[in-house]
Amino acid sequence: MQPIIMPRLDEAQKAGMVIEWLKKESEQTTKDEIVAKIMTEKVTFEMPAPTSGTIKIFAKENVTIPVGQTIAVIIEPQDTMGVVDNFIREVEESLVKLGVKRMEKIEKAEVELKKVKISPLAKKIAEEHHLDISKIKGTGPRGRIVKKDVLKAIEEAKVSAPKEVLVEKVRTIPLTGITKIMAERMTQSHTTIPHVTLTMEINTSEIFRLREAYEKLNKEELSFNTVFIASVAKALQKYPLLNSTLVGDEIKVFEEVNIGLAVATEQGLIVPVARDADKKSLTEVNKLVKDLIEKARQDKLSIKEVTGGTFTITNLGMYGIDTFTPMIYPGQAAILGIGRILEKPVVQNGRVDVKPLATLSLTFDHRIVDGALGARFLSFLKSLLENPYEVLL
Repeated sequence: MQPIIMPRLDEAQKAGMVIEWLKKESEQTTKDEIVAKIMTEKVTFEMPAPTSGTIKIFAKENVTIPVGQTIAVIIEPQDTMGVVDNFIREVEESLVKLGVKRMEKIEKAEVELKKVKISPLAKKIAEEHHLDISKIKGTGPRGRIVKKDVLKAIEEAKVSAPKEVLVEKVRTIPLTGITKIMAERMTQSHTTIPHVTLTMEINTSEIFRLREAYEKLNKEELSFNTVFIASVAKALQKYPLLNSTLVGDEIKVFEEVNIGLAVATEQGLIVPVARDADKKSLTEVNKLVKDLIEKARQDKLSIKEVTGGTFTITNLGMYGIDTFTPMIYPGQAAILGIGRILEKPVVQNGRVDVKPLATLSLTFDHRIVDGALGARFLSFLKSLLENPYEVLL
Protein backbone atom coordinates (compact mmCIF):
# COMPACT_ATOMS: atom_id res chain seq x y z
CA MET A 1 0.00 0.00 0.00
CA GLN A 2 1.49 3.30 -1.15
CA PRO A 3 -0.09 6.68 -0.34
CA ILE A 4 -0.11 9.57 -2.82
CA ILE A 5 0.37 12.87 -1.01
CA MET A 6 0.05 16.51 -2.02
CA PRO A 7 3.71 17.39 -2.72
CA ARG A 8 5.61 20.47 -1.57
CA LEU A 9 7.51 22.10 -4.45
CA ASP A 10 9.08 24.96 -2.49
CA GLU A 11 9.23 26.37 1.04
CA ALA A 12 6.50 28.95 0.42
CA GLN A 13 3.95 26.45 -0.87
CA LYS A 14 1.21 25.61 1.61
CA ALA A 15 -1.30 23.78 -0.57
CA GLY A 16 -2.23 22.52 -4.01
CA MET A 17 -5.18 20.91 -5.74
CA VAL A 18 -6.09 18.03 -8.01
CA ILE A 19 -7.49 19.53 -11.19
CA GLU A 20 -8.17 16.15 -12.82
CA TRP A 21 -8.10 12.51 -11.79
CA LEU A 22 -7.01 10.42 -14.77
CA LYS A 23 -7.93 7.23 -12.91
CA LYS A 24 -11.36 6.43 -11.49
CA GLU A 25 -12.14 5.12 -8.01
CA SER A 26 -11.16 1.41 -7.62
CA GLU A 27 -9.50 1.36 -11.06
CA GLN A 28 -6.29 -0.58 -11.63
CA THR A 29 -3.06 1.31 -12.28
CA THR A 30 0.55 0.39 -12.91
CA LYS A 31 3.68 1.89 -11.40
CA ASP A 32 4.66 5.28 -12.90
CA GLU A 33 1.36 5.55 -14.79
CA ILE A 34 -0.02 9.10 -14.57
CA VAL A 35 -3.04 9.09 -12.24
CA ALA A 36 -3.71 12.80 -11.67
CA LYS A 37 -2.91 16.36 -12.71
CA ILE A 38 -1.82 18.48 -9.75
CA MET A 39 -1.76 22.28 -9.75
CA THR A 40 0.02 24.80 -7.56
CA GLU A 41 0.19 28.57 -8.05
CA LYS A 42 3.25 28.03 -10.21
CA VAL A 43 2.80 24.96 -12.34
CA THR A 44 0.60 22.07 -13.40
CA PHE A 45 2.32 18.70 -13.26
CA GLU A 46 1.43 15.04 -13.67
CA MET A 47 1.44 12.73 -10.65
CA PRO A 48 2.65 9.16 -11.31
CA ALA A 49 1.50 6.12 -9.37
CA PRO A 50 4.16 5.07 -6.82
CA THR A 51 3.31 1.38 -7.32
CA SER A 52 0.91 -0.97 -9.11
CA GLY A 53 -2.49 -1.76 -7.66
CA THR A 54 -6.00 -0.42 -7.10
CA ILE A 55 -6.48 3.30 -6.53
CA LYS A 56 -8.56 4.65 -3.65
CA ILE A 57 -9.29 8.39 -4.09
CA PHE A 58 -9.81 10.81 -1.18
CA ALA A 59 -9.43 14.32 -2.64
CA LYS A 60 -12.11 15.87 -4.83
CA GLU A 61 -11.07 17.81 -7.94
CA ASN A 62 -10.54 21.59 -7.57
CA VAL A 63 -10.46 21.45 -3.77
CA THR A 64 -7.48 23.02 -2.01
CA ILE A 65 -5.47 20.41 -0.07
CA PRO A 66 -2.53 21.17 2.30
CA VAL A 67 0.88 19.84 1.32
CA GLY A 68 1.67 16.50 2.95
CA GLN A 69 -1.98 15.42 3.03
CA THR A 70 -2.84 12.04 1.53
CA ILE A 71 -5.01 12.52 -1.57
CA ALA A 72 -5.17 8.86 -2.66
CA VAL A 73 -3.67 5.46 -1.96
CA ILE A 74 -2.60 2.60 -4.19
CA ILE A 75 -3.71 -0.69 -2.63
CA GLU A 76 -1.39 -3.56 -3.58
CA PRO A 77 -2.54 -7.20 -3.98
CA GLN A 78 -0.66 -8.35 -0.87
CA ASP A 79 -2.26 -5.76 1.43
CA THR A 80 -4.60 -7.14 4.10
CA MET A 81 -8.08 -5.62 4.39
CA GLY A 82 -7.62 -4.81 8.08
CA VAL A 83 -4.56 -2.68 7.44
CA VAL A 84 -6.19 -1.01 4.44
CA ASP A 85 -9.40 -0.22 6.36
CA ASN A 86 -7.45 1.32 9.25
CA PHE A 87 -5.43 3.49 6.88
CA ILE A 88 -8.53 4.67 5.01
CA ARG A 89 -10.26 5.53 8.29
CA GLU A 90 -7.25 7.59 9.45
CA VAL A 91 -7.12 9.54 6.18
CA GLU A 92 -10.85 10.21 6.27
CA GLU A 93 -10.59 11.48 9.86
CA SER A 94 -7.74 13.82 8.90
CA LEU A 95 -9.79 15.18 6.00
CA VAL A 96 -12.75 15.80 8.30
CA LYS A 97 -10.49 17.78 10.66
CA LEU A 98 -9.36 19.87 7.69
CA GLY A 99 -12.95 20.47 6.67
CA VAL A 100 -12.51 18.51 3.43
CA LYS A 101 -15.25 15.99 2.63
CA ARG A 102 -14.60 12.69 0.94
CA MET A 103 -15.31 12.63 -2.75
CA GLU A 104 -17.88 9.83 -2.38
CA LYS A 105 -19.82 11.73 0.29
CA ILE A 106 -19.90 14.89 -1.77
CA GLU A 107 -21.08 13.03 -4.84
CA LYS A 108 -23.73 11.19 -2.82
CA ALA A 109 -25.10 14.48 -1.52
CA GLU A 110 -25.23 15.85 -5.04
CA VAL A 111 -27.08 12.74 -6.24
CA GLU A 112 -29.59 12.96 -3.38
CA LEU A 113 -30.26 16.58 -4.25
CA LYS A 114 -31.05 15.57 -7.80
CA LYS A 115 -33.54 12.98 -6.47
CA VAL A 116 -35.95 15.55 -5.00
CA LYS A 117 -39.43 14.26 -5.90
CA ILE A 118 -41.47 16.88 -7.76
CA SER A 119 -44.17 16.80 -10.41
CA PRO A 120 -43.21 18.10 -13.89
CA LEU A 121 -45.69 21.01 -13.66
CA ALA A 122 -44.49 21.99 -10.17
CA LYS A 123 -40.88 21.83 -11.34
CA LYS A 124 -41.60 24.08 -14.31
CA ILE A 125 -43.30 26.70 -12.13
CA ALA A 126 -40.48 26.56 -9.58
CA GLU A 127 -37.86 27.10 -12.27
CA GLU A 128 -39.79 30.08 -13.70
CA HIS A 129 -39.76 31.72 -10.25
CA HIS A 130 -36.15 30.69 -9.46
CA LEU A 131 -37.15 28.70 -6.38
CA ASP A 132 -34.85 26.26 -4.59
CA ILE A 133 -36.93 23.06 -4.67
CA SER A 134 -34.81 21.48 -1.92
CA LYS A 135 -36.39 24.00 0.50
CA ILE A 136 -40.01 23.29 -0.51
CA LYS A 137 -41.94 20.79 1.62
CA GLY A 138 -43.98 18.41 -0.50
CA THR A 139 -47.53 17.41 0.47
CA GLY A 140 -48.13 14.95 -2.34
CA PRO A 141 -47.77 11.16 -2.16
CA ARG A 142 -44.50 10.15 -0.41
CA GLY A 143 -43.51 13.77 0.05
CA ARG A 144 -43.75 14.61 -3.65
CA ILE A 145 -43.79 18.35 -4.39
CA VAL A 146 -46.92 19.30 -6.29
CA LYS A 147 -48.28 22.49 -7.85
CA LYS A 148 -49.98 23.83 -4.71
CA ASP A 149 -46.70 23.46 -2.74
CA VAL A 150 -44.85 25.61 -5.25
CA LEU A 151 -47.61 28.23 -5.38
CA LYS A 152 -47.55 28.41 -1.57
CA ALA A 153 -43.78 28.92 -1.64
CA ILE A 154 -44.20 31.73 -4.18
CA GLU A 155 -46.76 33.51 -1.99
CA GLU A 156 -44.54 33.15 1.09
CA ALA A 157 -41.61 34.59 -0.85
CA LYS A 158 -43.72 37.60 -1.90
CA VAL A 159 -44.70 38.32 1.71
CA SER A 160 -41.13 38.13 3.01
CA ALA A 161 -39.55 39.99 0.06
CA PRO A 162 -39.14 43.81 0.03
CA LYS A 163 -41.58 45.77 -2.15
CA GLU A 164 -38.90 46.62 -4.69
CA VAL A 165 -36.26 44.07 -5.47
CA LEU A 166 -33.42 44.87 -7.82
CA VAL A 167 -32.23 41.67 -9.47
CA GLU A 168 -28.61 41.85 -10.53
CA LYS A 169 -27.67 40.18 -13.78
CA VAL A 170 -24.33 38.55 -13.10
CA ARG A 171 -22.13 35.86 -14.54
CA THR A 172 -20.45 33.69 -11.93
CA ILE A 173 -16.85 32.60 -12.52
CA PRO A 174 -15.65 29.85 -10.14
CA LEU A 175 -12.38 30.67 -8.38
CA THR A 176 -10.41 27.54 -9.23
CA GLY A 177 -7.02 26.39 -10.47
CA ILE A 178 -4.17 28.87 -10.74
CA THR A 179 -6.52 31.78 -10.09
CA LYS A 180 -7.63 30.36 -6.74
CA ILE A 181 -4.12 29.52 -5.57
CA MET A 182 -2.75 32.88 -6.70
CA ALA A 183 -5.57 34.60 -4.79
CA GLU A 184 -4.60 32.69 -1.66
CA ARG A 185 -0.92 33.55 -2.09
CA MET A 186 -1.59 37.24 -2.66
CA THR A 187 -3.84 37.34 0.40
CA GLN A 188 -1.03 35.75 2.39
CA SER A 189 1.44 38.31 1.02
CA HIS A 190 -0.82 41.29 1.73
CA THR A 191 -1.72 40.23 5.27
CA THR A 192 1.69 39.03 6.50
CA ILE A 193 4.27 41.22 4.73
CA PRO A 194 4.61 44.99 5.31
CA HIS A 195 5.04 46.31 1.75
CA VAL A 196 6.94 49.48 0.88
CA THR A 197 7.34 50.65 -2.73
CA LEU A 198 9.95 53.04 -4.12
CA THR A 199 9.88 54.33 -7.70
CA MET A 200 12.63 55.76 -9.87
CA GLU A 201 12.90 56.80 -13.52
CA ILE A 202 15.70 55.47 -15.68
CA ASN A 203 17.01 56.54 -19.07
CA THR A 204 16.87 53.50 -21.37
CA SER A 205 18.87 55.05 -24.25
CA GLU A 206 21.91 52.86 -23.59
CA ILE A 207 19.78 49.72 -23.36
CA PHE A 208 18.57 50.40 -26.92
CA ARG A 209 22.19 50.85 -28.05
CA LEU A 210 23.20 47.65 -26.27
CA ARG A 211 20.40 45.72 -27.96
CA GLU A 212 21.39 47.04 -31.37
CA ALA A 213 25.07 46.11 -30.88
CA TYR A 214 24.17 42.69 -29.45
CA GLU A 215 21.83 41.85 -32.31
CA LYS A 216 24.44 42.81 -34.92
CA LEU A 217 27.04 40.67 -33.18
CA ASN A 218 24.91 37.63 -32.34
CA LYS A 219 22.29 37.76 -35.13
CA GLU A 220 19.48 37.37 -32.62
CA GLU A 221 17.15 39.66 -30.68
CA LEU A 222 18.08 40.71 -27.16
CA SER A 223 15.08 40.83 -24.85
CA PHE A 224 14.54 43.82 -22.57
CA ASN A 225 13.70 41.31 -19.83
CA THR A 226 17.13 39.73 -20.31
CA VAL A 227 18.82 43.07 -19.65
CA PHE A 228 16.73 43.63 -16.53
CA ILE A 229 17.37 40.13 -15.18
CA ALA A 230 21.13 40.35 -15.79
CA SER A 231 21.28 43.81 -14.18
CA VAL A 232 19.19 42.82 -11.15
CA ALA A 233 21.44 39.78 -10.67
CA LYS A 234 24.47 42.10 -10.50
CA ALA A 235 22.69 44.42 -8.07
CA LEU A 236 21.74 41.52 -5.80
CA GLN A 237 25.40 40.55 -5.55
CA LYS A 238 26.11 43.99 -4.11
CA TYR A 239 22.97 44.10 -1.94
CA PRO A 240 22.32 40.47 -0.93
CA LEU A 241 19.76 41.38 1.75
CA LEU A 242 17.20 41.88 -1.03
CA ASN A 243 17.90 38.26 -2.01
CA SER A 244 16.62 36.81 1.25
CA THR A 245 13.56 35.72 3.21
CA LEU A 246 12.31 36.00 6.78
CA VAL A 247 11.73 32.70 8.58
CA GLY A 248 10.55 33.14 12.15
CA ASP A 249 13.05 35.46 13.82
CA GLU A 250 15.80 34.81 11.28
CA ILE A 251 16.68 36.43 7.96
CA LYS A 252 17.95 33.76 5.58
CA VAL A 253 20.08 35.14 2.74
CA PHE A 254 19.98 32.94 -0.34
CA GLU A 255 23.34 31.91 -1.76
CA GLU A 256 21.82 31.42 -5.20
CA VAL A 257 20.42 34.27 -7.31
CA ASN A 258 17.35 32.76 -8.95
CA ILE A 259 15.19 35.43 -10.58
CA GLY A 260 11.54 34.76 -11.37
CA LEU A 261 9.90 36.51 -14.32
CA ALA A 262 6.11 36.90 -14.22
CA VAL A 263 4.61 35.70 -17.52
CA ALA A 264 0.94 36.05 -18.49
CA THR A 265 -0.46 32.89 -20.09
CA GLU A 266 -3.90 31.56 -20.99
CA GLN A 267 -3.84 29.49 -17.79
CA GLY A 268 -3.03 32.54 -15.64
CA LEU A 269 0.10 34.20 -14.30
CA ILE A 270 3.15 31.90 -14.23
CA VAL A 271 6.57 32.77 -12.78
CA PRO A 272 9.36 30.73 -14.41
CA VAL A 273 12.75 31.04 -12.71
CA ALA A 274 16.09 31.97 -14.29
CA ARG A 275 18.37 30.02 -11.97
CA ASP A 276 21.92 31.23 -11.16
CA ALA A 277 21.33 34.37 -13.22
CA ASP A 278 24.39 36.01 -11.64
CA LYS A 279 26.69 33.28 -13.00
CA LYS A 280 25.48 33.35 -16.60
CA SER A 281 26.59 35.48 -19.53
CA LEU A 282 24.17 37.83 -21.26
CA THR A 283 23.83 35.35 -24.13
CA GLU A 284 23.07 32.49 -21.74
CA VAL A 285 20.45 34.54 -19.86
CA ASN A 286 18.85 35.62 -23.14
CA LYS A 287 18.49 32.04 -24.36
CA LEU A 288 17.19 30.91 -20.99
CA VAL A 289 14.57 33.69 -20.83
CA LYS A 290 13.27 32.89 -24.32
CA ASP A 291 13.02 29.16 -23.49
CA LEU A 292 11.22 29.78 -20.20
CA ILE A 293 8.66 32.17 -21.72
CA GLU A 294 7.94 29.76 -24.57
CA LYS A 295 7.52 26.82 -22.19
CA ALA A 296 5.30 28.90 -19.89
CA ARG A 297 2.93 29.76 -22.74
CA GLN A 298 2.81 26.11 -23.82
CA ASP A 299 2.31 24.90 -20.22
CA LYS A 300 5.48 22.76 -20.47
CA LEU A 301 7.53 24.09 -17.55
CA SER A 302 9.15 21.52 -15.29
CA ILE A 303 8.94 21.69 -11.50
CA LYS A 304 12.56 22.87 -11.30
CA GLU A 305 11.83 25.72 -13.71
CA VAL A 306 9.14 27.22 -11.47
CA THR A 307 10.60 26.68 -8.01
CA GLY A 308 13.44 28.12 -5.99
CA GLY A 309 12.98 31.78 -6.97
CA THR A 310 14.72 34.30 -4.69
CA PHE A 311 13.62 37.58 -6.36
CA THR A 312 10.89 38.39 -8.90
CA ILE A 313 10.55 40.79 -11.84
CA THR A 314 7.20 41.77 -13.35
CA ASN A 315 7.04 43.84 -16.53
CA LEU A 316 3.76 45.59 -17.39
CA GLY A 317 5.26 48.07 -19.84
CA MET A 318 3.72 46.32 -22.84
CA TYR A 319 0.28 47.10 -21.40
CA GLY A 320 0.95 50.85 -21.24
CA ILE A 321 1.44 50.88 -17.44
CA ASP A 322 3.83 53.54 -16.11
CA THR A 323 4.07 52.78 -12.37
CA PHE A 324 2.44 50.23 -10.09
CA THR A 325 2.89 48.51 -6.72
CA PRO A 326 3.75 44.85 -7.31
CA MET A 327 3.08 42.38 -4.49
CA ILE A 328 5.92 40.38 -3.00
CA TYR A 329 5.84 36.66 -3.58
CA PRO A 330 5.73 34.87 -0.19
CA GLY A 331 9.16 33.53 0.71
CA GLN A 332 11.02 36.43 -0.93
CA ALA A 333 12.08 39.90 0.22
CA ALA A 334 11.42 42.02 -2.86
CA ILE A 335 9.94 42.34 -6.34
CA LEU A 336 10.74 44.77 -9.17
CA GLY A 337 8.03 46.24 -11.37
CA ILE A 338 8.91 47.69 -14.79
CA GLY A 339 6.73 50.27 -16.53
CA ARG A 340 6.51 51.26 -20.19
CA ILE A 341 9.26 53.13 -22.02
CA LEU A 342 8.00 56.60 -22.92
CA GLU A 343 9.82 59.47 -24.60
CA LYS A 344 9.89 62.53 -22.31
CA PRO A 345 11.69 65.90 -22.25
CA VAL A 346 14.80 65.85 -20.04
CA VAL A 347 16.78 68.91 -18.96
CA GLN A 348 20.52 68.23 -19.06
CA ASN A 349 23.35 70.78 -19.00
CA GLY A 350 20.88 73.58 -19.61
CA ARG A 351 19.43 71.87 -22.68
CA VAL A 352 16.14 70.07 -23.19
CA ASP A 353 16.43 66.70 -24.89
CA VAL A 354 13.89 63.95 -25.48
CA LYS A 355 14.89 60.64 -23.86
CA PRO A 356 13.20 57.21 -23.62
CA LEU A 357 12.40 56.90 -19.91
CA ALA A 358 10.89 54.05 -17.88
CA THR A 359 9.87 53.82 -14.24
CA LEU A 360 11.09 51.08 -11.91
CA SER A 361 8.90 50.19 -8.92
CA LEU A 362 10.73 48.30 -6.17
CA THR A 363 8.51 46.74 -3.51
CA PHE A 364 10.28 45.23 -0.51
CA ASP A 365 9.57 43.61 2.85
CA HIS A 366 10.10 46.41 5.40
CA ARG A 367 10.91 43.84 8.10
CA ILE A 368 14.06 42.93 6.17
CA VAL A 369 14.89 45.98 4.06
CA ASP A 370 14.59 49.57 5.26
CA GLY A 371 13.91 52.54 2.99
CA ALA A 372 17.54 53.64 2.80
CA LEU A 373 18.76 50.21 1.70
CA GLY A 374 15.94 49.93 -0.83
CA ALA A 375 16.86 53.35 -2.24
CA ARG A 376 20.56 52.41 -2.53
CA PHE A 377 19.67 49.18 -4.32
CA LEU A 378 17.39 51.01 -6.76
CA SER A 379 19.97 53.74 -7.40
CA PHE A 380 22.67 51.16 -8.09
CA LEU A 381 20.33 49.25 -10.43
CA LYS A 382 19.61 52.52 -12.26
CA SER A 383 23.36 53.08 -12.79
CA LEU A 384 23.72 49.55 -14.21
CA LEU A 385 20.82 49.96 -16.62
CA GLU A 386 22.02 53.37 -17.80
CA ASN A 387 25.55 52.01 -18.41
CA PRO A 388 24.89 48.38 -19.38
CA TYR A 389 28.07 47.95 -21.46
CA GLU A 390 30.26 48.13 -18.35
CA VAL A 391 28.55 45.28 -16.54
CA LEU A 392 26.90 43.09 -19.13
CA LEU A 393 29.43 42.79 -21.97
